Amino acid sequence: VIDDGSTDGTPDAIARYAGKVVTMRHPNMGQARSLNKGWARCRGQILGYLSADDVLLPSAVSHAVTLLEAEPDTVMVYSDCDLIDPFSRIIRHSVAKETNYEELVVKQECYIGPGAFFRRLAYEQAGGWDERLRVAPDREFWMRLGLLGKITMIPQVLAYYRMHPQSISYFHSTIEDSLEYVAVMEKYFERRDLPAYILAKRNEAFCWAYIVGARIHVRGGRFVTALRWIKIAQSLHHVPVLSVYIMMLRTLIGRHYQYGRWMLKNLVSRQIQVKSKIL
Repeated sequence: VIDDGSTDGTPDAIARYAGKVVTMRHPNMGQARSLNKGWARCRGQILGYLSADDVLLPSAVSHAVTLLEAEPDTVMVYSDCDLIDPFSRIIRHSVAKETNYEELVVKQECYIGPGAFFRRLAYEQAGGWDERLRVAPDREFWMRLGLLGKITMIPQVLAYYRMHPQSISYFHSTIEDSLEYVAVMEKYFERRDLPAYILAKRNEAFCWAYIVGARIHVRGGRFVTALRWIKIAQSLHHVPVLSVYIMMLRTLIGRHYQYGRWMLKNLVSRQIQVKSKIL
């Protein structure tokens, strides 16, 4: 268990398992650096991780190990998962999808949630997580890992992925966050081992990186910058302008809608609990 500078009751909770689990606590150093530090301490040949907000079902590990042992050409497995809100209510069922490597790289489509397990050898060959990244260290790692073998999905819900107002992956909005997606593409396309079908999609990949960045600018209220990034994207590869603007509108509305929906559900739930106690 890695405690990355928590300010809640994590140390007390971990103390209850003294002698049963290996624990590490350090000042906050970020997700990527913390995970690399933890994986360096691991002794097994299969590695994985679970963020504090998410949930793995009891059979998730055994399913992952069984599949990796049965398929030598698979370097990483992950399961289907349900999306849950801050109060652990299911928002959507089965949100994961099979990984298409081209879409992972080019269209930034990543449906790999909690419950990802990969081979130590592949991790060492790929080089671990990039500790300079804040919002996309996982996807950037999957991109490198996918060059070494298959990424396979277990078509069974074995995890819950929590969405909440503090979630970096859902609500990041800084200028640095937007630049990160372009930086990931720049680093990736410097490689000399990329397949020809990926190299042929270079401009399209950068187009989508700028579109993702534009969405982040919209979240941050930087609308003029978002428009400029959309223009850059369109100069690299044609994507229907109407679909891009619909995407931006959904980004703008979705954040506030989702937060309001959670708060309303929580309020209703509390009122029901109060009435139940009175009765």
